Amino acid sequence: MPSRPEVRIALFGMKGAGKTTLLASYFGNQQRNAFEERHGYRLEAADAAQGSVLLSRYYRLEGGNFPIGTDGFDTLRFGLKVHDLPTPSLDVVWYDYPGGWWETAPSDEAERDARRQALERLLDSHSAILLIDSERYLAEGLTYVRSLLDQFRAEIRRIVNELSALGKAPDFPTQWLIAFSKADLLPAHASALTLAQELREGAADQLLGVRKAVGGESTFGLEYLLLSAVRGDGRSVLDAHQTLGLTAIAPLVLLGALTRVAEKTGRGAVWGTLATALTLMRGLTEAIDKLDDFLPGKYRVLTVLIKALRTKEGLTVSAEKLREKQRSAARRGKALDAVAYALRAELGNPETERAYFKTRLSDE
Repeated sequence: MPSRPEVRIALFGMKGAGKTTLLASYFGNQQRNAFEERHGYRLEAADAAQGSVLLSRYYRLEGGNFPIGTDGFDTLRFGLKVHDLPTPSLDVVWYDYPGGWWETAPSDEAERDARRQALERLLDSHSAILLIDSERYLAEGLTYVRSLLDQFRAEIRRIVNELSALGKAPDFPTQWLIAFSKADLLPAHASALTLAQELREGAADQLLGVRKAVGGESTFGLEYLLLSAVRGDGRSVLDAHQTLGLTAIAPLVLLGALTRVAEKTGRGAVWGTLATALTLMRGLTEAIDKLDDFLPGKYRVLTVLIKALRTKEGLTVSAEKLREKQRSAARRGKALDAVAYALRAELGNPETERAYFKTRLSDE
């Protein structure tokens, strides 16, 4: 088991969907003094060389230019360090799955081995994100989404075949977030709710096809998120500091695990906006001690943090109040409480309410 709780996220997206920009902005913006002063924490790169590369890409964003895309599998580990604590309280691990792999066969045995190793890491993920390029969606509509989902289903089936050849049973994450990258290009009235409705009406067959491909108790096609790494015009970066949804990703993964507990304890399905979801989970406090009874083994690394997350208040506590609690917990050396309050504060951001929506399976 890891030395501290960690949230593991698999990121899927075709070439040009904005993965490189997203990860550079995710790390770079959280290095800014202004961010640290406001939020009370910062990210630390476990690998200094990786941190330097991400920062160079981020500074390119600040200069108005998008970074050059990459085409290799990468594991990025960040420690979330709350003020007044000597070490990070939580690790956030990204598995960046290259879109180029969807389009080409391995060039040699070394690349084939690299892909196999990457597949095994993907199965350790707690959550997976599939990026839909908002720029292409605006230009091509549902035709683009249907094609993307069909290609993704084919890639998932290839992954399943590769794993079967290795004698491994596929164990994909149960939580899937369909995320609209470059959300700054969407109309102001667009929200995760409206986009979820559009996809579930216009690409229902494709969504169901992917859900069956990933199998198990997957939530694929149920959770939607708007992601914006910068504000741009499609050609250049206008504001590298204006983001949407990035800091909500880690707490949303925890929320997904908690949702599973709610459903397994017979407290009903959790759906709707963040405010609705947390309201539906208010009564979970009594079940928290039995988390390990309802979560698969790979999720148990999260249980100690989920116990600190606390859901009984819903979203009634302001972000500033939660940050006060965060600072108090940190001064008392309560590392898990401090990071839980930090994550809860991110869920309290009004913009996150627009950026996230979970539909009900029965809505199909």
